[in-house]
Amino acid sequence: MKPQHIFVQRRGPHGKFPGSGIHGWFVVEGGVVRLTDADGVPERDYEWHLSSGENPEVIASVLLRRRDDARDPISDFRRPLNYPPTGKR
Repeated sequence: MKPQHIFVQRRGPHGKFPGSGIHGWFVVEGGVVRLTDADGVPERDYEWHLSSGENPEVIASVLLRRRDDARDPISDFRRPLNYPPTGKR
C-alpha cells in the first residue's frame, strides 16, 4: 500500500519567521494507522487502532507530533514564553 503524505504545522508564521512544520507518511491497514517512511516502511511504536468515527489523517497527525516530540524533547516549540514587562504592577 502506498503511504499517504501528511504535514503538521508546529509553529505558525510570526513577523519575519515563516513558521515551521514536519512532514510524515502513514498507511491505514486493517483499521490501524501506522506512521511510515516515504517508502512505506513502518516506524516502530507509532500506530493507533482506529475506533468508529475516528479520522485516520487526524490520528496520523497526532502520532507525527508525538514522534517529533520524542526525537526533540527540548524543542523550540515548547520553549517558555517570556513577555516584556508591562510597566504596571
